[in-house]
Amino acid sequence: MLRVIFITVISALSTNLVFGQLFETQPRRCFNPNQRLGACVSIYDCQILLSVLRRVSAQRLDTEFLRASECKDGYGKAPYVCCTGDTGFTRNTYDDDDGYSRQPSTVLFPGGFGEGRQRLSQHISEVAAGGRDFNSIGGSGKQPKGLSAGAQTSAAAVLPRLPSCGGVTISNKIYGGSDADLYEFPWMVLLEYNRRSGGLSTNCAGSLINNRYVLTAAHCVKGAIEKQIGQLVGVRLGEYDTTKQTDCNGYSCAPKAIRVGIEEIIPHNQYRDNAANKENDIALIRLDQDIRFSDSIRPICLPSAVAQERSAPASDTLYTVAGWGRTLHSPKSAVKQKLQVPLVDLSQCQRKYRERKVKVVSNQLCAGGHYAEDSCDGDSGGPLMHFRNNAWVLEGIVSFGYKCGLSGWPAVHTRVANYDDWIRSNLRN
Repeated sequence: MLRVIFITVISALSTNLVFGQLFETQPRRCFNPNQRLGACVSIYDCQILLSVLRRVSAQRLDTEFLRASECKDGYGKAPYVCCTGDTGFTRNTYDDDDGYSRQPSTVLFPGGFGEGRQRLSQHISEVAAGGRDFNSIGGSGKQPKGLSAGAQTSAAAVLPRLPSCGGVTISNKIYGGSDADLYEFPWMVLLEYNRRSGGLSTNCAGSLINNRYVLTAAHCVKGAIEKQIGQLVGVRLGEYDTTKQTDCNGYSCAPKAIRVGIEEIIPHNQYRDNAANKENDIALIRLDQDIRFSDSIRPICLPSAVAQERSAPASDTLYTVAGWGRTLHSPKSAVKQKLQVPLVDLSQCQRKYRERKVKVVSNQLCAGGHYAEDSCDGDSGGPLMHFRNNAWVLEGIVSFGYKCGLSGWPAVHTRVANYDDWIRSNLRN
Protein backbone atom coordinates (compact mmCIF):
# COMPACT_ATOMS: atom_id res chain seq x y z
CA MET A 1 0.00 0.00 0.00
CA LEU A 2 1.05 3.46 -0.70
CA ARG A 3 0.72 6.73 1.21
CA VAL A 4 1.33 10.18 -0.10
CA ILE A 5 3.97 11.96 1.96
CA PHE A 6 3.80 15.71 1.94
CA ILE A 7 6.16 18.30 3.30
CA THR A 8 4.49 20.38 5.96
CA VAL A 9 7.56 22.16 7.29
CA ILE A 10 7.24 25.19 5.03
CA SER A 11 7.18 28.26 7.24
CA ALA A 12 4.94 31.24 6.74
CA LEU A 13 7.98 33.14 5.53
CA SER A 14 8.82 30.60 2.85
CA THR A 15 5.17 30.42 1.81
CA ASN A 16 5.13 34.18 1.30
CA LEU A 17 8.32 33.86 -0.73
CA VAL A 18 6.74 31.29 -3.03
CA PHE A 19 3.66 33.45 -3.45
CA GLY A 20 5.93 36.35 -4.29
CA GLN A 21 7.62 34.32 -7.01
CA LEU A 22 4.34 33.25 -8.60
CA PHE A 23 2.36 36.46 -8.26
CA GLU A 24 3.30 40.09 -8.34
CA THR A 25 0.56 40.43 -5.75
CA GLN A 26 -1.81 37.88 -4.31
CA PRO A 27 -5.22 37.78 -6.04
CA ARG A 28 -7.48 40.47 -4.61
CA ARG A 29 -10.63 39.25 -2.90
CA CYS A 30 -13.88 40.47 -4.37
CA PHE A 31 -17.64 39.95 -4.29
CA ASN A 32 -19.44 38.74 -7.41
CA PRO A 33 -22.89 40.01 -8.51
CA ASN A 34 -24.51 37.58 -6.07
CA GLN A 35 -22.42 39.05 -3.24
CA ARG A 36 -20.42 35.85 -2.99
CA LEU A 37 -16.76 36.08 -1.97
CA GLY A 38 -14.27 35.26 -4.73
CA ALA A 39 -10.85 36.06 -6.17
CA CYS A 40 -10.20 38.73 -8.81
CA VAL A 41 -8.28 36.83 -11.49
CA SER A 42 -7.94 36.66 -15.26
CA ILE A 43 -10.95 35.10 -16.92
CA TYR A 44 -8.48 32.64 -18.45
CA ASP A 45 -7.79 31.36 -14.93
CA CYS A 46 -11.48 31.05 -14.04
CA GLN A 47 -12.84 27.87 -15.62
CA ILE A 48 -16.36 28.51 -14.36
CA LEU A 49 -16.84 31.88 -16.10
CA LEU A 50 -14.67 30.93 -19.06
CA SER A 51 -17.15 28.14 -19.79
CA VAL A 52 -19.97 30.69 -19.83
CA LEU A 53 -18.03 32.85 -22.25
CA ARG A 54 -17.43 29.85 -24.51
CA ARG A 55 -21.05 28.73 -24.42
CA VAL A 56 -22.42 28.81 -27.95
CA SER A 57 -26.03 29.36 -26.84
CA ALA A 58 -25.31 31.94 -24.15
CA GLN A 59 -28.43 33.85 -23.10
CA ARG A 60 -28.67 37.58 -22.43
CA LEU A 61 -28.56 37.06 -18.68
CA ASP A 62 -25.39 34.98 -19.09
CA THR A 63 -23.62 37.87 -20.77
CA GLU A 64 -25.04 40.30 -18.22
CA PHE A 65 -23.60 38.16 -15.43
CA LEU A 66 -20.20 38.11 -17.13
CA ARG A 67 -20.17 41.88 -17.48
CA ALA A 68 -21.30 42.30 -13.88
CA SER A 69 -18.50 39.98 -12.74
CA GLU A 70 -15.83 42.34 -14.04
CA CYS A 71 -13.32 43.47 -11.42
CA LYS A 72 -10.09 45.45 -11.53
CA ASP A 73 -6.55 45.01 -10.25
CA GLY A 74 -6.68 41.26 -10.74
CA TYR A 75 -3.92 38.74 -11.30
CA GLY A 76 -2.88 37.56 -14.77
CA LYS A 77 -4.03 38.53 -18.24
CA ALA A 78 -6.92 40.99 -18.54
CA PRO A 79 -9.90 41.00 -18.50
CA TYR A 80 -10.38 40.23 -14.82
CA VAL A 81 -13.44 38.63 -13.24
CA CYS A 82 -14.55 37.88 -9.71
CA CYS A 83 -14.22 34.10 -9.79
CA THR A 84 -16.49 31.93 -7.62
CA GLY A 85 -18.59 28.83 -8.24
CA ASP A 86 -21.45 30.85 -9.75
CA THR A 87 -22.31 30.87 -13.45
CA GLY A 88 -25.28 33.24 -13.27
CA PHE A 89 -27.48 35.48 -11.14
CA THR A 90 -28.99 33.61 -8.22
CA ARG A 91 -32.32 33.25 -6.50
CA ASN A 92 -33.27 29.59 -6.17
CA THR A 93 -31.37 26.40 -6.91
CA TYR A 94 -32.18 23.72 -9.43
CA ASP A 95 -30.39 20.69 -10.85
CA ASP A 96 -29.09 20.58 -14.39
CA ASP A 97 -28.58 17.46 -16.49
CA ASP A 98 -25.03 16.95 -15.19
CA GLY A 99 -26.19 16.82 -11.57
CA TYR A 100 -24.83 20.22 -10.59
CA SER A 101 -26.79 22.26 -8.11
CA ARG A 102 -26.90 25.55 -10.00
CA GLN A 103 -28.61 28.89 -9.61
CA PRO A 104 -31.12 30.12 -12.21
CA SER A 105 -30.41 33.40 -13.96
CA THR A 106 -33.47 35.30 -12.77
CA VAL A 107 -32.13 38.43 -11.07
CA LEU A 108 -30.63 41.41 -12.84
CA PHE A 109 -27.69 43.01 -11.09
CA PRO A 110 -27.89 46.81 -10.95
CA GLY A 111 -24.88 49.06 -11.35
CA GLY A 112 -21.76 49.35 -13.44
CA PHE A 113 -19.29 46.75 -14.58
CA GLY A 114 -15.90 48.26 -13.71
CA GLU A 115 -13.22 50.06 -15.64
CA GLY A 116 -12.23 47.07 -17.76
CA ARG A 117 -15.69 46.18 -19.02
CA GLN A 118 -14.90 47.21 -22.60
CA ARG A 119 -12.39 44.37 -22.97
CA LEU A 120 -14.75 41.79 -21.49
CA SER A 121 -17.67 43.15 -23.49
CA GLN A 122 -15.59 42.80 -26.64
CA HIS A 123 -14.90 39.14 -25.84
CA ILE A 124 -18.59 38.53 -25.18
CA SER A 125 -19.73 40.34 -28.32
CA GLU A 126 -17.28 38.48 -30.56
CA VAL A 127 -18.32 35.09 -29.24
CA ALA A 128 -22.05 35.89 -29.36
CA ALA A 129 -21.75 37.14 -32.94
CA GLY A 130 -19.93 34.03 -34.06
CA GLY A 131 -16.91 36.05 -35.12
CA ARG A 132 -14.54 34.24 -32.78
CA ASP A 133 -13.89 30.56 -32.15
CA PHE A 134 -15.24 29.94 -28.67
CA ASN A 135 -12.60 27.25 -28.13
CA SER A 136 -9.76 29.67 -28.87
CA ILE A 137 -10.09 31.68 -25.67
CA GLY A 138 -7.40 30.73 -23.21
CA GLY A 139 -6.75 27.37 -24.86
CA SER A 140 -5.38 25.65 -27.93
CA GLY A 141 -8.42 26.30 -30.12
CA LYS A 142 -8.80 22.59 -30.85
CA GLN A 143 -11.86 20.53 -30.11
CA PRO A 144 -11.25 17.73 -27.60
CA LYS A 145 -10.51 14.38 -29.19
CA GLY A 146 -11.93 11.04 -28.18
CA LEU A 147 -15.38 12.23 -27.16
CA SER A 148 -17.23 12.72 -30.43
CA ALA A 149 -20.91 11.95 -30.08
CA GLY A 150 -20.82 9.29 -32.78
CA ALA A 151 -18.05 7.38 -31.04
CA GLN A 152 -19.68 7.20 -27.62
CA THR A 153 -21.72 4.35 -26.31
CA SER A 154 -24.65 5.21 -24.08
CA ALA A 155 -22.58 4.16 -21.07
CA ALA A 156 -19.49 6.14 -22.05
CA ALA A 157 -21.68 9.17 -22.66
CA VAL A 158 -22.11 9.55 -18.91
CA LEU A 159 -18.51 10.78 -18.66
CA PRO A 160 -18.50 14.56 -18.25
CA ARG A 161 -16.91 16.85 -20.80
CA LEU A 162 -15.50 20.32 -20.42
CA PRO A 163 -16.52 22.47 -18.65
CA SER A 164 -18.35 20.01 -16.38
CA CYS A 165 -15.14 18.30 -15.26
CA GLY A 166 -11.79 19.41 -13.90
CA GLY A 167 -12.92 22.95 -13.17
CA VAL A 168 -11.49 25.39 -10.65
CA THR A 169 -13.19 28.23 -8.85
CA ILE A 170 -10.02 30.16 -8.01
CA SER A 171 -6.72 30.67 -9.81
CA ASN A 172 -5.09 27.30 -10.32
CA LYS A 173 -1.56 28.72 -10.16
CA ILE A 174 -1.22 29.09 -6.39
CA TYR A 175 1.29 26.54 -5.11
CA GLY A 176 4.05 26.31 -2.58
CA GLY A 177 2.22 25.54 0.65
CA SER A 178 1.14 22.14 1.87
CA ASP A 179 -2.55 22.49 2.75
CA ALA A 180 -4.88 22.54 -0.23
CA ASP A 181 -7.53 25.27 -0.46
CA LEU A 182 -10.97 24.49 0.90
CA TYR A 183 -12.58 23.82 -2.49
CA GLU A 184 -9.43 22.60 -4.24
CA PHE A 185 -9.46 19.16 -5.92
CA PRO A 186 -13.16 18.52 -5.22
CA TRP A 187 -12.99 15.13 -6.99
CA MET A 188 -10.87 13.68 -4.18
CA VAL A 189 -12.60 10.75 -2.48
CA LEU A 190 -11.66 8.84 0.66
CA LEU A 191 -12.34 5.09 0.65
CA GLU A 192 -13.78 3.68 3.88
CA TYR A 193 -13.22 0.13 5.12
CA ASN A 194 -14.79 -1.96 7.84
CA ARG A 195 -11.68 -2.84 9.82
CA ARG A 196 -11.23 -6.48 10.73
CA SER A 197 -10.51 -5.25 14.26
CA GLY A 198 -13.68 -3.13 14.29
CA GLY A 199 -14.62 0.40 13.28
CA LEU A 200 -14.07 2.33 10.06
CA SER A 201 -10.71 3.12 8.48
CA THR A 202 -9.66 5.28 5.52
CA ASN A 203 -6.63 3.75 3.83
CA CYS A 204 -6.98 4.67 0.16
CA ALA A 205 -8.27 7.48 -2.02
CA GLY A 206 -9.91 7.79 -5.40
CA SER A 207 -11.17 10.29 -7.95
CA LEU A 208 -14.78 11.05 -8.84
CA ILE A 209 -15.14 10.83 -12.65
CA ASN A 210 -18.90 11.32 -12.97
CA ASN A 211 -21.98 11.35 -10.78
CA ARG A 212 -21.86 7.60 -10.12
CA TYR A 213 -18.29 6.32 -10.49
CA VAL A 214 -14.98 6.63 -8.65
CA LEU A 215 -11.66 5.62 -10.23
CA THR A 216 -9.02 4.17 -7.91
CA ALA A 217 -6.29 1.51 -7.71
CA ALA A 218 -7.17 -2.18 -7.92
CA HIS A 219 -4.97 -2.93 -4.90
CA CYS A 220 -7.30 -0.68 -2.88
CA VAL A 221 -10.30 -2.92 -3.53
CA LYS A 222 -8.95 -6.49 -3.59
CA GLY A 223 -6.08 -8.65 -2.40
CA ALA A 224 -3.85 -7.92 0.58
CA ILE A 225 -5.85 -4.91 1.75
CA GLU A 226 -8.84 -7.16 2.48
CA LYS A 227 -6.73 -9.26 4.85
CA GLN A 228 -4.70 -6.47 6.39
CA ILE A 229 -7.37 -3.77 6.72
CA GLY A 230 -10.83 -5.07 5.92
CA GLN A 231 -13.68 -4.80 3.46
CA LEU A 232 -14.34 -1.67 1.38
CA VAL A 233 -17.83 -0.47 2.30
CA GLY A 234 -18.19 3.15 1.22
CA VAL A 235 -16.65 6.42 0.14
CA ARG A 236 -16.49 9.89 1.63
CA LEU A 237 -16.93 12.88 -0.71
CA GLY A 238 -16.46 16.60 -0.12
CA GLU A 239 -13.92 16.00 2.64
CA TYR A 240 -11.26 18.54 3.60
CA ASP A 241 -10.38 18.28 7.30
CA THR A 242 -11.18 14.83 8.66
CA THR A 243 -11.28 16.12 12.25
CA LYS A 244 -14.10 18.61 11.65
CA GLN A 245 -17.78 18.23 10.94
CA THR A 246 -17.85 21.51 8.98
CA ASP A 247 -14.88 22.89 7.05
CA CYS A 248 -14.37 26.65 6.82
CA ASN A 249 -11.60 28.89 5.49
CA GLY A 250 -12.38 32.12 7.34
CA TYR A 251 -14.56 33.44 4.51
CA SER A 252 -17.01 30.64 3.83
CA CYS A 253 -17.90 27.14 4.96
CA ALA A 254 -18.24 24.11 2.74
CA PRO A 255 -21.16 21.69 2.99
CA LYS A 256 -20.53 18.73 5.26
CA ALA A 257 -18.75 15.75 3.73
CA ILE A 258 -21.08 12.93 2.73
CA ARG A 259 -20.78 9.16 3.03
CA VAL A 260 -22.05 7.05 0.14
CA GLY A 261 -22.40 3.29 -0.12
CA ILE A 262 -21.08 1.05 -2.87
CA GLU A 263 -23.17 -0.82 -5.42
CA GLU A 264 -20.38 -2.54 -7.36
CA ILE A 265 -16.58 -2.86 -7.32
CA ILE A 266 -14.86 -3.45 -10.68
CA PRO A 267 -11.12 -4.19 -10.52
CA HIS A 268 -9.27 -4.67 -13.80
CA ASN A 269 -9.61 -8.33 -14.78
CA GLN A 270 -5.88 -8.63 -15.54
CA TYR A 271 -4.66 -7.16 -12.26
CA ARG A 272 -2.71 -9.61 -10.10
CA ASP A 273 -2.22 -8.61 -6.49
CA ASN A 274 0.97 -10.65 -6.17
CA ALA A 275 2.63 -9.04 -9.22
CA ALA A 276 5.65 -6.98 -8.18
CA ASN A 277 4.98 -4.29 -10.80
CA LYS A 278 1.25 -3.89 -10.02
CA GLU A 279 0.39 -3.71 -13.74
CA ASN A 280 -3.28 -2.93 -14.46
CA ASP A 281 -3.64 -1.41 -10.99
CA ILE A 282 -6.94 0.28 -11.72
CA ALA A 283 -10.52 -0.19 -10.53
CA LEU A 284 -13.93 1.42 -10.81
CA ILE A 285 -16.32 1.85 -7.90
CA ARG A 286 -19.99 2.26 -8.75
CA LEU A 287 -21.75 4.19 -6.00
CA ASP A 288 -25.20 3.21 -4.79
CA GLN A 289 -26.71 6.61 -5.61
CA ASP A 290 -26.25 9.52 -7.99
CA ILE A 291 -24.10 12.33 -6.63
CA ARG A 292 -25.19 15.95 -6.76
CA PHE A 293 -22.22 18.11 -7.67
CA SER A 294 -21.30 21.29 -5.80
CA ASP A 295 -18.27 23.48 -5.20
CA SER A 296 -16.84 20.79 -2.92
CA ILE A 297 -17.86 17.74 -4.98
CA ARG A 298 -17.06 17.72 -8.71
CA PRO A 299 -15.59 15.24 -11.20
CA ILE A 300 -12.09 15.42 -12.66
CA CYS A 301 -11.51 15.16 -16.42
CA LEU A 302 -10.16 11.98 -17.95
CA PRO A 303 -7.39 12.55 -20.53
CA SER A 304 -9.79 11.84 -23.40
CA ALA A 305 -12.07 14.69 -22.29
CA VAL A 306 -9.57 17.38 -23.27
CA ALA A 307 -7.55 18.13 -26.38
CA GLN A 308 -4.48 15.96 -26.77
CA GLU A 309 -1.14 17.58 -26.15
CA ARG A 310 0.87 18.26 -29.31
CA SER A 311 3.82 16.33 -27.91
CA ALA A 312 4.50 14.13 -24.93
CA PRO A 313 5.19 16.16 -21.78
CA ALA A 314 8.88 16.58 -21.09
CA SER A 315 10.62 15.03 -18.13
CA ASP A 316 10.50 17.32 -15.11
CA THR A 317 7.04 18.61 -16.12
CA LEU A 318 5.37 19.31 -12.80
CA TYR A 319 2.34 17.21 -11.95
CA THR A 320 0.30 17.42 -8.74
CA VAL A 321 -0.57 14.80 -6.15
CA ALA A 322 -3.09 15.43 -3.39
CA GLY A 323 -4.60 13.62 -0.46
CA TRP A 324 -4.50 12.95 3.27
CA GLY A 325 -1.30 10.90 3.37
CA ARG A 326 1.24 11.04 6.13
CA THR A 327 3.53 14.02 6.66
CA LEU A 328 6.89 14.36 8.41
CA HIS A 329 5.00 15.11 11.62
CA SER A 330 2.22 12.56 11.82
CA PRO A 331 1.10 9.19 10.41
CA LYS A 332 -1.68 10.90 8.46
CA SER A 333 -2.71 14.44 7.74
CA ALA A 334 -6.15 15.54 8.87
CA VAL A 335 -6.23 18.25 6.19
CA LYS A 336 -6.13 17.59 2.45
CA GLN A 337 -2.57 18.14 1.21
CA LYS A 338 -1.04 18.91 -2.19
CA LEU A 339 2.43 18.62 -3.65
CA GLN A 340 4.02 19.15 -7.05
CA VAL A 341 6.16 16.29 -8.33
CA PRO A 342 8.25 16.14 -11.53
CA LEU A 343 7.44 13.68 -14.29
CA VAL A 344 10.27 11.15 -14.74
CA ASP A 345 11.27 9.70 -18.11
CA LEU A 346 9.87 6.17 -18.40
CA SER A 347 13.15 4.59 -19.54
CA GLN A 348 14.97 6.19 -16.59
CA CYS A 349 12.29 4.88 -14.23
CA GLN A 350 12.51 1.41 -15.78
CA ARG A 351 16.30 1.31 -15.29
CA LYS A 352 15.92 2.34 -11.67
CA TYR A 353 13.32 -0.28 -10.81
CA ARG A 354 15.31 -2.98 -12.58
CA GLU A 355 17.61 -2.72 -9.57
CA ARG A 356 14.70 -4.11 -7.54
CA LYS A 357 13.80 -6.66 -10.26
CA VAL A 358 10.56 -4.81 -10.96
CA LYS A 359 9.46 -4.34 -14.58
CA VAL A 360 7.84 -0.92 -15.11
CA VAL A 361 5.77 -1.00 -18.32
CA SER A 362 4.33 1.51 -20.78
CA ASN A 363 0.93 1.39 -19.06
CA GLN A 364 2.57 3.13 -16.13
CA LEU A 365 4.17 6.52 -15.57
CA CYS A 366 6.61 7.73 -12.95
CA ALA A 367 6.78 10.97 -11.00
CA GLY A 368 8.62 12.26 -7.96
CA GLY A 369 11.93 10.98 -6.66
CA HIS A 370 12.97 14.03 -4.66
CA TYR A 371 14.01 13.54 -1.06
CA ALA A 372 11.04 13.56 1.35
CA GLU A 373 8.61 14.41 -1.46
CA ASP A 374 7.03 11.20 -2.58
CA SER A 375 4.18 8.72 -2.27
CA CYS A 376 3.95 6.40 0.70
CA ASP A 377 1.30 4.34 2.49
CA GLY A 378 -2.05 6.05 2.93
CA ASP A 379 -3.38 7.57 -0.28
CA SER A 380 -2.96 4.78 -2.79
CA GLY A 381 -5.51 5.11 -5.55
CA GLY A 382 -5.39 8.91 -5.40
CA PRO A 383 -4.85 11.11 -8.46
CA LEU A 384 -1.72 12.26 -10.21
CA MET A 385 -2.99 15.43 -11.92
CA HIS A 386 -1.89 17.87 -14.60
CA PHE A 387 -3.56 21.22 -15.33
CA ARG A 388 -3.84 21.60 -19.11
CA ASN A 389 -6.33 23.02 -21.57
CA ASN A 390 -7.98 24.95 -18.74
CA ALA A 391 -8.85 21.84 -16.75
CA TRP A 392 -7.40 19.42 -14.23
CA VAL A 393 -6.75 16.08 -15.91
CA LEU A 394 -6.39 12.69 -14.19
CA GLU A 395 -3.12 11.47 -15.70
CA GLY A 396 -2.23 8.75 -13.21
CA ILE A 397 -3.38 6.71 -10.22
CA VAL A 398 -0.99 6.34 -7.28
CA SER A 399 0.13 2.69 -7.37
CA PHE A 400 3.44 1.86 -5.66
CA GLY A 401 6.98 2.97 -4.92
CA TYR A 402 10.21 1.93 -3.23
CA LYS A 403 10.41 2.99 0.40
CA CYS A 404 9.25 6.56 0.99
CA GLY A 405 10.64 9.94 0.01
CA LEU A 406 13.89 8.28 -1.04
CA SER A 407 15.94 10.42 -3.42
CA GLY A 408 16.17 8.98 -6.92
CA TRP A 409 13.20 6.63 -6.53
CA PRO A 410 10.06 8.00 -8.23
CA ALA A 411 6.63 6.63 -7.45
CA VAL A 412 4.89 4.51 -10.08
CA HIS A 413 1.37 5.37 -11.25
CA THR A 414 -1.16 3.67 -13.50
CA ARG A 415 -1.32 5.62 -16.79
CA VAL A 416 -5.03 6.48 -17.06
CA ALA A 417 -4.97 7.39 -20.78
CA ASN A 418 -4.05 3.80 -21.66
CA TYR A 419 -7.16 2.49 -19.92
CA ASP A 420 -9.75 4.77 -21.53
CA ASP A 421 -11.41 1.93 -23.45
CA TRP A 422 -11.52 -0.26 -20.35
CA ILE A 423 -13.10 2.54 -18.30
CA ARG A 424 -15.76 3.26 -20.90
CA SER A 425 -16.60 -0.40 -21.44
CA ASN A 426 -17.32 -0.84 -17.73
CA LEU A 427 -19.56 2.20 -17.23
CA ARG A 428 -23.32 1.94 -17.33
CA ASN A 429 -26.13 4.40 -16.91
